[in-house]
Amino acid sequence: MNFKIDFTLPFPIYLNSKKFDILIDDKLVQLNLEIENSISSPINLEGSLKNEYTNSVHQTKVSVLIKDIEETDTSNRKGFRVENGVFLPPSGQKTPTEIAIDYSVNATNRLIDFYRLTMHKPEIQNIQKSEIVHFLINDNTSISETKSPLSCGYSQDDLAREEQLKNILLGNRELDILEQLLLDSNQKLQRGQWKLTVLEVSSFFEAWVNHFIRKKLTSNGKDEPYIDQVFLKRNGEPKSIWNLVTKVLKDELSIDLGTSANAKLQNWAVNGKNLRNKIAHGKMVKVNKQDALKAYNACHELKEEIEK
Repeated sequence: MNFKIDFTLPFPIYLNSKKFDILIDDKLVQLNLEIENSISSPINLEGSLKNEYTNSVHQTKVSVLIKDIEETDTSNRKGFRVENGVFLPPSGQKTPTEIAIDYSVNATNRLIDFYRLTMHKPEIQNIQKSEIVHFLINDNTSISETKSPLSCGYSQDDLAREEQLKNILLGNRELDILEQLLLDSNQKLQRGQWKLTVLEVSSFFEAWVNHFIRKKLTSNGKDEPYIDQVFLKRNGEPKSIWNLVTKVLKDELSIDLGTSANAKLQNWAVNGKNLRNKIAHGKMVKVNKQDALKAYNACHELKEEIEK
């Protein structure tokens, strides 16, 4: 069976290309985008991005074509249920339509994930089926490609990133944890969620330090059992991020931040690590935009120092 699933996202996805082939669970699906403008009063703008000049809401119409969904075998109707005169699979099994909707949402989320990454759009987030007002389902087996009216406004860098995005969507690559944490910390910062910004960027920095040490030790010829022990105390408990940054980097990789970057180290300790610990351990602490920016910048500045 072939399905064409149409639905609307409550935010714009600005891309010059409008048609994408996306690999989902070894099945290639086709996804088409179209920006839709609608005039709306500010009271109805929840979940959408308002164009401050035209007072309109920019949304994205999505059409997804899924081919060759296996039809439900109703020859043996044991365990089937009947709704509105239609035989449906036993509870726990999905109908072809439900499977097609899952493919359409998963394909859209793959596009959104890597759109956020490649086009530097951390404010966008992926969707849940429950967030879609309705799905329009039909048996149209083709998707027409629409010409973008904004094509003349895209830079060469934007178009190059789009090509990168298309290539990623054709493969099996997933977002790694560092990319996800970085996107999430940027998103929280842009949305004004100051405490979450501190927590997210601190998690990103700690994960990055662990990844950096493991990668360097591996390239230096150390085996996995040795590397695992580097991150543990004598009693088997994990070492703290402070220990990793001030001792492990020095002992294992000859990176001595205490002498070469003491100011950046102390800045991170005060504005990043200590603030994160106060928030994570339940201390009632107020965090404003300036605090969040200090934590964000401290983590990234120390990361850049370590990478030198």
